[in-house]
Amino acid sequence: MIQIKRDNLDSIAQSHYENLKGLIDGRLENKTDPLFTFIKDNITEILIGKPQVLVDKIINEIPYNPCYKEEIEQIFNYDTFKRKTKTYCAYHLANGLRVNVCPYCNSQYTFTILEKGTNKGQTRPEFDHFFLQSQYPYLALSFYNLIPSCKICNSTFKHAKEWNLSDYIHPYIEGFGNCKFSLKPKQGQGVSFFYGKSDAFDIYFKNKTSKTCNNINDLKLEDIYNEHKDYVSEIIQKANVYSDSYINQLFMQYEGTLFSSIGDVRKMVISNYITDEDIDKRVLSKLSKDISEELGLA
Repeated sequence: MIQIKRDNLDSIAQSHYENLKGLIDGRLENKTDPLFTFIKDNITEILIGKPQVLVDKIINEIPYNPCYKEEIEQIFNYDTFKRKTKTYCAYHLANGLRVNVCPYCNSQYTFTILEKGTNKGQTRPEFDHFFLQSQYPYLALSFYNLIPSCKICNSTFKHAKEWNLSDYIHPYIEGFGNCKFSLKPKQGQGVSFFYGKSDAFDIYFKNKTSKTCNNINDLKLEDIYNEHKDYVSEIIQKANVYSDSYINQLFMQYEGTLFSSIGDVRKMVISNYITDEDIDKRVLSKLSKDISEELGLA
């Protein structure tokens, strides 16, 4: 799980609010039931309230009655929002966020590509509703409830599982932090593991908490990453070849041309990003960083 960090996140959220508020106000016109009055009075928090605000001020306070579900679904119409249109829609939100790697799994790209003047050749991440859309339809368009993610995480594994802030990691709040990838050599396979044989080890998470365990289990992250043993095998082999002295030698030889720091050399060797601030830029970057650190390569 990778935390979604953007320096301009507040401005993206504000734009989301400004593009949707007038539309929703129009759909709420002439509705006087206490539920709709609550929505009118709290529309800012509903649309751009941060995750804990959505829980404390909306979910815990809204006078929601399921008999209004269809009407609420029409007011916060996600089916319309997710389609590609000239007016503000999910494609515009995805294009503004530019979350290019799924924050849930970090193993799938989620690029947004928009072609002007055509409906062909367009793609974007799916948006997972962290708080279930079926249970909380009034949060269907809430900025911090829309998690850009890959199809595997959103539609296949998480799907209709009910998540909450007490038991799960929310990517707009935090990532996995100290919960890191690690390697476990199989019994009697020490030599094969040393040489990077992919059938000689398993990939798992260490330092798990109850919350990270829930994300890992629901999204099948350990199962997914054990399909990437060939990638980890290369890291093990590189750890054997590229000693600290060899890396220093490469840096001195190419300083100022290919490399500006030792970190640049290590990034080249590992073929991925190795700093916390960059791990959302490329798939498998957290795996690369954690395993490389464990093997003394990063």
